[in-house]
Amino acid sequence: AVVSTQSTGEMNSSTGCGVVLFYTPYCRFSVELLPAYNGLARLFPQLMLLAVEINSYSSSCIHFGAVGTPTVMFYHNSRPVRKIPHNARNLTSMAEYLANITDLELEGKTDFIDEDYDNVELLYSFDWVLLFSVIFLSSSICYNLSNTRYGRILLEKVLKIKRD
Repeated sequence: AVVSTQSTGEMNSSTGCGVVLFYTPYCRFSVELLPAYNGLARLFPQLMLLAVEINSYSSSCIHFGAVGTPTVMFYHNSRPVRKIPHNARNLTSMAEYLANITDLELEGKTDFIDEDYDNVELLYSFDWVLLFSVIFLSSSICYNLSNTRYGRILLEKVLKIKRD
C-alpha cells in the first residue's frame, strides 16, 4: 500500500532519508503517479516512503511546501531537501533521480509489477464549485455583453435568425 503509518522518527532511525507524496484521490494526475510511487517503495526498500492525502492535512501540507497535487518531496532528517521535478513523473525517471541524489542502489528492475497497481483508484466526485463558477461566469459575461452596443447588435441578429 502507498500510505505508511510510520512516523518521521522511524524515518530518521532507518536511513534518515524519506520521500513523501502529497496527493488527492480525486486528482487524475495524483492517481496516475501512484503506481510509480508504489514501485519506488519496492526499488528503494532502504528509504521510508510516505503518502499524505492533502485534503486531510491541508495546513500541514502547505507548511511543508505542497500547494498542489501531486507533490513529491525528498526529506533528510525530517527536513525537506527538494521537490522531485514535475518532469520526473514516471517510475524510471523518479528512480534515476532518487538514485542520483541519494547514491542508493536500485533493488530490482524499473518495470511495473501487479502489486504496484494495488489500491490505486480514481475517486469520482461532482465538482459543485466548478459548476457554480461556470454558471456565474457565463451569466456575468452575458449580462455585461448585453450592456454594450456590439452585444445588442449580436442579440438582434440572433433574434432575427430565430424568427426566420
